[in-house]
Amino acid sequence: MSRQKLIQLAGTYDATRAIQVAVTIGCFEALAKGPRRVEAVAKTIQASLRGTTLLLNAMVALDFLSKTGERYALTPLARKYLLKKSPTSYATMIAFMEQNFVRYTKLEEAVRTGKATDRRNMFQDDPKALDDFIGAMHDIAVVRGDAKVMARKLNLKPYRFLLDIGGGPGTYAIEFCKKNPKLKATVFDLPATCRVARRMLKKNDPTKRVSVKVGDYNKDPFPKGIDCALLSNVIHSENERDNQKLFKKLYRALGPDGQVLIKDHFLNQQLTAPVDGAVFSLTMLLFTRGRSYGTHEVKDWLKQAGFRKVSYQKMPAPMTSDIITAIK
Repeated sequence: MSRQKLIQLAGTYDATRAIQVAVTIGCFEALAKGPRRVEAVAKTIQASLRGTTLLLNAMVALDFLSKTGERYALTPLARKYLLKKSPTSYATMIAFMEQNFVRYTKLEEAVRTGKATDRRNMFQDDPKALDDFIGAMHDIAVVRGDAKVMARKLNLKPYRFLLDIGGGPGTYAIEFCKKNPKLKATVFDLPATCRVARRMLKKNDPTKRVSVKVGDYNKDPFPKGIDCALLSNVIHSENERDNQKLFKKLYRALGPDGQVLIKDHFLNQQLTAPVDGAVFSLTMLLFTRGRSYGTHEVKDWLKQAGFRKVSYQKMPAPMTSDIITAIK
């Protein structure tokens, strides 16, 4: 690694925060209808003229805005990814990242104690944070293409009932149902999450074959009759013991030849690569009892639970997570 790269990694918080603040206070939305002077933008976002000027200039430097004379305008990049109503928007994801940014100031405490500094209960008691979280999970699955890639890569034709455990907005369940006309799916998640999921499914599910059921996968029984189960970005929130218990519970719930699909950041034998997964473990340290797990660990847990034909499948870029499948 070069000295320049080291400094870049250690000090990019300024640009990161600038983008997050520009999104959350509405700079890009204020320019959605066309070029405007800074005075008009400052009035719209209810911010100081000086602060708005410096922030908009920074956005120009970062290629999210252009400036002609005294007027600022969205670049095609910003119009595509930073407007909330864009079908390819990352705005909700960035708003959620802003929440994490502030909480990362407690990383030293988490490292010293080995314990979470902010146990979130998956945002069940914070409606705004929950909306941001669920919206962010939907946005990244759609915009990056994770859900469509998985539906294309994985064969669910033999199955009729998919249980999307901890499925949030149901984005993956929707794509699997679109790809497999005979498939029905149920999102199994916590109460507040299910309320958000029902609202989002009304807007996003053209199949009308995705339903919602309230439940805690660590405590409550799974619905009967499932022959396929999806755990997308779930196991990294749990510790080793609870994941092993979850796999055994799933084995008992699935019908003969039922399949489990696990999507997550999977690490190498040394738990040091790929970089996205290794660094993501620190986020899990801050907020959960979990971490990113090695491919070998997850495969071993599945085999111990009784599963067979345990296999790993690499997903194409830009996805940053991969798939492990197993058959009962």
